[in-house]
This record gives sequence, structure tokens and C-alpha cells, in this order.
Amino acid sequence: DNILLVFSRHTRGNQNNFTDPVKPVLERIYKRRDETVVRDTIDVPGITETSLAADTGTFSTVLNYIKDNFTADSYGMVFSSHATGWLPKGYYTRALGARSFLHRLPAPGHLMTKTIGEEHTSPSYEMDITAFASSFPDGMKFDYILFDACLMGGVEVAYELKDVCNQVAFSQAEVLADGFDYSTLTLRLLKADTPDIEGVCKDFFDLYNGKTEEEHSATISLINTTKMEKLANVCRDLFSKYHSEIQALDYHNVQGFFGGSSHWFFDLEDILVKAGINQEEKAALDNAFSECIAYKGCTGQYYSAIDYSVHTVDSFCGLSMYLPACGNAYLNNFYKTYLWNKATALVQ
Repeated sequence: DNILLVFSRHTRGNQNNFTDPVKPVLERIYKRRDETVVRDTIDVPGITETSLAADTGTFSTVLNYIKDNFTADSYGMVFSSHATGWLPKGYYTRALGARSFLHRLPAPGHLMTKTIGEEHTSPSYEMDITAFASSFPDGMKFDYILFDACLMGGVEVAYELKDVCNQVAFSQAEVLADGFDYSTLTLRLLKADTPDIEGVCKDFFDLYNGKTEEEHSATISLINTTKMEKLANVCRDLFSKYHSEIQALDYHNVQGFFGGSSHWFFDLEDILVKAGINQEEKAALDNAFSECIAYKGCTGQYYSAIDYSVHTVDSFCGLSMYLPACGNAYLNNFYKTYLWNKATALVQ
């Protein structure tokens, strides 16, 4: 019971040497009846030294292997990596240049944050969220996916994953390098009859809410992806009615979750409030949030390693979203491919 499968790619000698090919491995960890913990390395057919862990083909191969060889009543995933939310793969690095690497290699005296699936090869490789979702085998729907990675907490991400998982937990801002509270995570996920995903989120929030200064930094929410249609319907009507107002918003006046010039993640509710929705419309929006947002927590500030700064959070609904007013034609065209945009027509 409760076999834990770990898919990872280590560097040669674990010395941050990303130039020499190293085969990604699937490890099986389980406990025998005598309480002995066993850890095995599994040879997945088709995975070689040249396989990239962040490649959709590799990811799909591993998931299909798990489905065929480790049939379970339920599946869950903790995805710990670098990430840039809904953005096209490579866009974050291209747009910010050297600044985009600061969350991995901070200057002395500064905190480090994590950055779905960027792999530090040469050149680096990433998956965008649509490709990530398409890698899941038919009929293998996960109970939950926990993203221990930066900037994943967008409505675009949750809605894109609604057909492959029932719950998704993620952060709207950058995540400090220590990530989730791993001292309690496996107990929350494996000890009880059903995984306590909300408990994992609360532990994450409590961990950083108890810290001070720059480390007092956490945004987290748990989304029930099966109950997002009301939110999509409400937003579609509001996006249509307030289209001009949304397009005219000055992003400086909207709650964001980013550092420096990486302005692609804003609080969904604050966008609409600043666009001028009335109290009745806000009540309908909040009702839709209450159906799909099972938990949310924010320390009232977050740290960004892009600009080495702490940013205040005055509005936090538990979901971020793209603000077309501070985007560009390339991002707008890419955004049209998302299920969220097809359902709500944010970008036309």
C-alpha cells in the first residue's frame, strides 16, 4: 500500500553539472509489513541518458508505465521544479534575460526562490502547461497535483488541468526555495485513508507565516477543478461587459504577484474590481470562488528574487490571471489557445 514513486533527474555526482547526460530515474519507495522501508530504482523502457525529464514524451512515457504497472485506486502528484505559470515555454527567460535566473542563483545575502518543468540542460528545456496536461494518459485522472514551484497559481493553470486532476494546489507568487513543509507532507498524503491536501496547504502557509522579514512570504490556494464552471460563466459575462475597462487598466494599480518587469500574474478579483464591477456582480463572483476555492492563504506579502524585494499583498482571492492590458500581441495569441480563454473570451 501507499507505494511512492519518485521521478527525478540528478546531475552527475550531484555537483550542479548539467552538461553531462544523466539518465532520469523512477524510484519506488514503500514499507514492508515489518516496517522496513525499501527503495528500488526502476528501469523504465524507452528512458535513456539523453532523455530529458522535462520533455513531454519522457513525462508521458513514465506516466503510462506507472498506469500499466502500478494500478491504484487513486493517484496524486507533487511536482517540484522551476515554473513560470501559464507563460509559453522559454518566454520568461527571453523576456527577462539574466534576471530570470536570479531566483536560482541569488546574490550573496539574498533569498533563493524556486522557479512547470524547466530542466537546466544546455539549452534549458521547459514544458508549457498545455503540453503538461496532454502528457497524462487517457483514463488516468489524478486526485490531486501539488505544484511546489513558482507562479503556478493561475486560473489558466487550474482550468487547463480540470480534465486530468480533481484538485490542484499552487502558489500565485514565487516560492521560497525550501518549498512545502516536507516534514509533514508525506504524513498528510499517505497516513490517512484519504490524502489531506488542505492540510498540506495549511502546513505550507503556517511554516512561512511563522517566519519574519523576507521569509514571511507565502501565497497558496487549493482549487477544486471539478467546480470551476460557475466561475467561468461568471467571468465570461464580466469580461464581456467590462471588456473596455479591463483593456484600459493601469497594471500598477492592480494587485500583482511578480517582481521587476515580469508583470504577467495579477489577482483575478482585483482585476474585475478595478474594472468597476458592482456589488451584485462581486457577490456573484465571490460565490463562484467559494465553490471552487477550497483553501487560500497569504502572509500579506511575498518575496521576489527577481528584484530582491518584498511586495505587499492587499487583495488575494486565491487565483491569479493574465492582464491583457500589459501584455502584447504574442502573449495574446498564445493565450487564445487556453481552455480558460475559450470558455471566457478574456482575449478576443
